Formats: sequence, C-alpha cells, structure tokens
Amino acid sequence: MITFLQAIILGVVQGITEFLPISSDGHLALLQYFFNFKASNLAYDVLLHFATLLVIVIYFRNNLWEILAKFFLFLKSKKQEDFPMIIFFLALATIPIALVGFLVKDYIDVIFANPKITGAGFLFTAVFMFLAQSQKQTTKTLKSLNFKDSLWIGFVQTLALLPGVSRSGSTIFAGLSRKFNHTDVFNFSFLLAIPAILGAQILYIPEILQTPTAELPQYLVGFLVAFITGFFALSILKNFVVGRKLYYFGIYCLVLGVITLVLIK
Repeated sequence: MITFLQAIILGVVQGITEFLPISSDGHLALLQYFFNFKASNLAYDVLLHFATLLVIVIYFRNNLWEILAKFFLFLKSKKQEDFPMIIFFLALATIPIALVGFLVKDYIDVIFANPKITGAGFLFTAVFMFLAQSQKQTTKTLKSLNFKDSLWIGFVQTLALLPGVSRSGSTIFAGLSRKFNHTDVFNFSFLLAIPAILGAQILYIPEILQTPTAELPQYLVGFLVAFITGFFALSILKNFVVGRKLYYFGIYCLVLGVITLVLIK
C-alpha cells in the first residue's frame, strides 16, 4: 500500500521531471534501482501521467482552442485550405514513437531495469541540451512546418523511450535543429506530448478504476501534487527555452549520468 509520503514524493518527481528536460522515467528508474521506491501498482503511475496531461491541456488551452476552432471551420466549409495542418503534423510526428513503442513494448521492463542504460540516457539528454543551446535564435514559425520537419522531430522523440532520455529535451532539440524559433518549438513540443502521453496511458484506464478504496486519498494527494508542481515546472521551462538557458539542464543531466554510471558496478 502506498503511503502519503510516497505519494507526495512520487508526485513531485513526476510533476517536475515530466516537463523539465531531465527525464521523468529516468528519475523514477533511479528511485526504483537505488531505493526500491515505486508506486504500489500501475494505476498510480497512470494517474500521475494524467495529472501532467491535464497540466498541458490547461496551459495550452488557447492553442488547443484555436486548433479546434479551425478544425470545426474546416468541417463546416469543407475547404481544404481551412484544414489546420498542425493536426496533420502532430499526428505525423507521433507515428514513429507509436511504431517503435509497439515493437519494443516487450523489452521495456528489461530496459528500465538496467541503470546503465538510464545513465547513458541522461548523457544523451545532456548532449541534446548542449546542442540545443548552440542553435542560433531565428524567427522561423510553425506556419512553415513541413513533412520533413515533423518526421525529424518524431524520429528524435523515439529516443525518449529509453530511460534517461527526456521527451521534451529531445523534441526541443529537434525543433531548434530545424531552425524554428524557441517559442514555437516549446509550443510544438508540448502539443506533441498530448498524443504521446494519452496514447501510452489510455489503455490502462481500467487499472485506475480498480484502485483500492483505501488508497484513494493517497492517489488524490499524489495527483494534486503532480498537477501543481507540473504547472510550475512547465512555466519555468518556457522561461529557460525562450531565454536560451538550456545548458543548465545539460549540466545537470551530464553530472547525473556520470554519477549513475560510476556508482553502478
């Protein structure tokens, strides 16, 4: 049975690391390996991910509403030029991680049980952040997003299936490497997170519905903690992305990756 302290700690870890480019899965894997510390069952992990998904939906509500409004206009007008292409590009960028995730799903537990992979993953994230930092500021917007851009971002995102490799870090790097401006890269990265998180978790909704009644208060506390910390973490990340200070996360992941690999015999 999960305790309130465990619920709070896991909620904080999920809320912060899901959005900052330092890998939530990597941190949870290290907690599991070094402290044998994890949620009592899959339902709690799924609930935490839905909390961070809710943060994204609320934070980007204006962007989502604009996309939906354009889509409804398209349904009404039936004119091809009215179709919001951002929907197509988000779907296209999601295909690689969906395919690769399906192919490796039977090996996920083995991968996450190997802390050396996690340590290496943190080093990958560090490289992404340093490369992202080196990209020059541009004015290129998502209006010029094309087939190649979306596929590139989507393929790089597949690396986030490895523990220690940050999903937001990989997609932010990929977007900046295609010369998009920092604000639009930030927006696209987290709009892309919606299908990625939702698709990965929706199959486990029955697990949440089977949550033991006695653990509901702890689950609710963890959900709220993940939501609150996640909202602040997302705001902080935007300032770092727009302010071109991603190297801070690179330094953090570099140090954490090295320490992890050194401590593992």
